[in-house]
Amino acid sequence: MMTEEEGNSIISAHFPRSDGDLRNLRLQLAAAQRSAQISNLISLTALLFAAGALYAASIARSASPIDAQHNGLKYEAPPQKFIADTDNFAHLTNLGIWQDNLVDGSVGTSELQDRSVTEPKLAVGAVTSGALANEAVTTNKLMTAAVTTEKLGPSAVTAQVIADGAVGREQLAPSSVTRDALSPEAVSTANLEPGAVTASKLAVGAVGREQLASSAVTGDALSPEAVSTANLKPGSVTSSILAAGAVSRDALAPGVVTGKALSQAAVTSASVADHSITYEKISPNTIGQLKNQLLRAVGTGGSLVGEVDSLGRAMGPGFTASRNSRGDYNVKFSVAFPVVPVVIVTARAYGRCYIPGESITRDSCQVHCMTDLSTGTPLFFDSAFSFFAMVAHAAA
Repeated sequence: MMTEEEGNSIISAHFPRSDGDLRNLRLQLAAAQRSAQISNLISLTALLFAAGALYAASIARSASPIDAQHNGLKYEAPPQKFIADTDNFAHLTNLGIWQDNLVDGSVGTSELQDRSVTEPKLAVGAVTSGALANEAVTTNKLMTAAVTTEKLGPSAVTAQVIADGAVGREQLAPSSVTRDALSPEAVSTANLEPGAVTASKLAVGAVGREQLASSAVTGDALSPEAVSTANLKPGSVTSSILAAGAVSRDALAPGVVTGKALSQAAVTSASVADHSITYEKISPNTIGQLKNQLLRAVGTGGSLVGEVDSLGRAMGPGFTASRNSRGDYNVKFSVAFPVVPVVIVTARAYGRCYIPGESITRDSCQVHCMTDLSTGTPLFFDSAFSFFAMVAHAAA
C-alpha cells in the first residue's frame, strides 16, 4: 500500500500547483488507492480457488472408488476390454466423432466395438459389397423386407445362402425364374401353383414321360394339334384314351387302320366314306362272311339256305353241321334268328329227311333221314340233304 508521500511523488515536479488543484489531485489519488486494494483482493481469492482445485484433484487421483464416493466425487472406471496398461488413450464423449472427423478407410473391424454399428449410425448407401466381410450378413442382421431387387448384386443369391422355403410367391419378381436359375429337378408338384405351367413357360421337349403324372394330360391341357406321331409311344392310344369322334379323316395317316387296329364291328356304314373300300382293302374270306351275313339277314326276317353231305359236313357258310349217328344230324346256325324259324329239309337220295318233334330253336335244329328202299319198313340211313330256314311273315 502506498503512503501519502509515495503518492505525492507520482506527481511530476513540473506540475503546476494551486490550492484548488491540489485538493482535486488528492481525491483522485485516494480513489486510485481503493481500486488497487480491490484488485489485490480479487487476485488473492483467485489464488486460493486454484489451490483448492489442485488439492481436490490430488485427492481424486490417490483415492479409491469408495473414498471418491465419500468425498462427493464421481468415479468412472474405463472399459478394460479396450485399454491395456501400455496403451495411450483418450476418453471420447458421446457423439464426439463426426463424419468430417474420420479419414476415408480409417474404421476397420478392430476399431469397431461389438454391436456398435446400429441402424441410426449407418448413412444412406453406406453398406456396400466391399464394406461387408465374408458371411457377415446373417438373418438377424437384416430388417424385414430390407433386401430388395436393387440391393442384390449379380448372381448374389445362390442355393447355399437361401434358407429352406425362403423364396415364396411374394419374393419372386415377374419373369425372374429362368432356366439357368433352376437347378436340375428343382420344380416339384408342390412348388407349382395350379395353372402355373403355360405353353410359353415350357421349353421345347421339356415334358418327358417321367415328368408326366398319371392322367396328368387332360383334354383341356392339350393345345390344338399338340399330339403328333413322334409324341406318342407305340401302342399308347387305346379306345379308352380316344374321345368319341376323335379320329377324323385328317387325323389318320395313310395305311394306319389295319385289321388289328379295328375292334369287332367297329366299322359302320356311317364310318366308311363312299367308294373307299376297294378290292385291295378286303381281306381273304371277307366275301364269304359277307355272303353269310346276307343269307342270314339276321334281324330283318331273312332266310338261310344250306346243304349237308351224308357224313354231316356243312357245304356252305352261315351254319355248321354234325352227324350224331346213322341218319341223325344236327345243324347249328352261325347267328340265331330273331324268332324260331321255319325249316324245310329235302333228302338228296331216295328216302325222306325231316325235323322231329320240337327240335327247332332260334339257332339250331335236328334232322332225321330214313328210307324203305331195301326193306318194307323205313330205316335210318345216311343221306345228304338241303334245308331252307326262314322267319315266317306272321311271326315277324
